[in-house]
Amino acid sequence: MTVLLDTHIFLWFVEGDPKLPIHWKEFITTSGARFLVSHVVPWEISIKHGLGKLKLDRRPAELFPEQVAVNGFEFLPISLSHVLRQGELPMHHGDPFDRLLVAQCLVERVKIISLDPQMAPYGVVMSDP
Repeated sequence: MTVLLDTHIFLWFVEGDPKLPIHWKEFITTSGARFLVSHVVPWEISIKHGLGKLKLDRRPAELFPEQVAVNGFEFLPISLSHVLRQGELPMHHGDPFDRLLVAQCLVERVKIISLDPQMAPYGVVMSDP
């Protein structure tokens, strides 16, 4: 099984944030699934961090290579097919980062772990493990 991690799920997991439901923490830690981190995630976090909207204990350039490697995650690059699929999506969600994550799920045929209710209408959100 291959699963994409939404931005907030990735951050909560690597920061040990109690907002991450314990069942998702356990699933990520013990399931043996293949976990993907889209290039959308560091892009979004870098922008928010640079604007001062997101506080981190280190720069995104340090956070991502380390945490992806330490946790055995894999990066999912953004491809032309992802970008074009995003443009075909209905406007259930207005956030361009989340729309691109949805498009990646549809193109790559994977589910996403997300607590964002606006992603549910696309049918890509993984139900509880």
